Amino acid sequence: HLTARNGAKNGATRPRPQVVLQPHRERENPAALVWCSGFLRPGRRHMTDAPSHFALAVIALDEHAVRVEVTGEIDLVSAPEFSQALSRQIATGKNVVLDFSRTVFMDSSGIRALVSAIHQCEHQGSTLVVTGELPHQVRRLFEITRLEAALAVVRS
Repeated sequence: HLTARNGAKNGATRPRPQVVLQPHRERENPAALVWCSGFLRPGRRHMTDAPSHFALAVIALDEHAVRVEVTGEIDLVSAPEFSQALSRQIATGKNVVLDFSRTVFMDSSGIRALVSAIHQCEHQGSTLVVTGELPHQVRRLFEITRLEAALAVVRS
């Protein structure tokens, strides 16, 4: 039990609040407490609490095209790997077909990776196409940022 003299009158001590942080078990747990500006608040976990779930699969469609299937979350932690995978495929002159049907979350880091890939495709003469059913969160992000106008989105 810690005590403090700050603000106490006549040298009296008062108890200091104790903060106990526990790791989050589930990202989807809306009742989880997160450390935010010095206070524990209900809400989403902070990005440093646990690694995000992310997986990439690069599948050759033919000698000129690959399909990149993204599973999980594209965030500050996973965006560099996503960007590098796209960049490697585009640098070889291949057309890239992106499948976000199993992507549950994307933030501005993912948008930045996509914009970078679009610019790289323009310089390489490749194409970047998004196919498959877009999850609501990803579709909404594309609408808000107007990325659909710069990116070919083919819904199947």
